[in-house]
Amino acid sequence: MSVPVSFAEDLWIRRAFGVAGYTFLVWDYILTFEDEVKYIWMAPWTLTKAFFLVNRYGNLASQTFVRIEETGLLSHGSQTWCHGFDVFSTIYVLLATESIHILVLLRAWAIWGCTRRMAAWLISIYTTYTLLSLGMIVYGINTASCRSLFLCLALVPFSDSLSLVYTFEHLEIIRICVGHMPRKSDITMALILF
Repeated sequence: MSVPVSFAEDLWIRRAFGVAGYTFLVWDYILTFEDEVKYIWMAPWTLTKAFFLVNRYGNLASQTFVRIEETGLLSHGSQTWCHGFDVFSTIYVLLATESIHILVLLRAWAIWGCTRRMAAWLISIYTTYTLLSLGMIVYGINTASCRSLFLCLALVPFSDSLSLVYTFEHLEIIRICVGHMPRKSDITMALILF
């Protein structure tokens, strides 16, 4: 049994972009480490400082784990393991994205004087954004086939009825978790939603 050529090409592109992105991430850490020590580590402990450090090093650790799996260095062949990895990846992406949003909101609040009124506005805007995003995701899952809308694939492991349909392609050969490769229409839909 062999892997289709188009799948192998897509997998190579996915790995190349993953490694390139990770390389930029590590390079950014190296370039900014001196400033981080000077401005962050030497500053007094605050909620923002703790949030920044958890975000920065939590993202680096999680990205390292994801890259190790996606490059094939962590070899396995289990659908169950892949579903667990998919859940981890989904939760990681959500936490990383939202932690960045919260850091930006904290910066905005500091710039605008740390007033209660501004905090109320920022919390209201963030809550509205979060509820609208969740609403669009739930709407997409309920109205579209998860095979055609790649955004809902990450939530499939949470659904007993859908997990029967969702398998990782060519797992027994490539031994890494590769789910649905997005089509051009899927990418266009993602850009429209976000």
